[in-house]
Amino acid sequence: MGLFDFLKPKDKIQQRLMNLISHNVDMIRNREGRTRADAEYIAICIIIDDLRERPNGRAGHKMMMDILQKHYPMHLNDVITYVGWSTGQINLKPEAEVDLRERHARKGPREDATSKTLGFTEKDGEKLILAEAEECISKISDRWLYYNEKLKFKPDVRLAEIIEGFAMPMQEFVRMSYPLLDAAGPRFFWMVVFHGIQRTGSPSLDAINQAIEEIDAKLRNA
Repeated sequence: MGLFDFLKPKDKIQQRLMNLISHNVDMIRNREGRTRADAEYIAICIIIDDLRERPNGRAGHKMMMDILQKHYPMHLNDVITYVGWSTGQINLKPEAEVDLRERHARKGPREDATSKTLGFTEKDGEKLILAEAEECISKISDRWLYYNEKLKFKPDVRLAEIIEGFAMPMQEFVRMSYPLLDAAGPRFFWMVVFHGIQRTGSPSLDAINQAIEEIDAKLRNA
């Protein structure tokens, strides 16, 4: 069994977050008398704030943004504005900031559920990262085959050098397409790359292991 072959689908995690949104929407509407639309917006912001403070919150944050785009697109611009403002990435005009603060002010007692109370755990974040790794590995495998089909190397070029050349555009690919994996660090990146190459069946496992040793030595001495 391969390193990532045991991965489970992320649908259950997504459903758990959607249940969390619905739960908070109902609580906010009942306690504060807000409209459904306003309660949805507030509920999403609450959960995003909560996930931002968790060790593996980036995984949940990315999934929340996916949910937002697919199921609550009407709130997308407002939520992005709130996140940018609350994290200090954007500055609002004074009157706009006043309006935003008033919109988020509690209109009554609020006991919102958080990602922890409804069971979104650090292990869920890890599962989401691994699920992204599984998808990324598959794409890297395809790109490795294409890379070797288009480029012909001299027999004296070491496999480690070929892989390092291949890894350069893959770093940008992972950075742009899989920010969660990119945030996991260089060793995780190399693990994904080598696993993707291994899946193609070429070169041999012994040759790949030798290349791993050479690149690993460079990383340790860097």
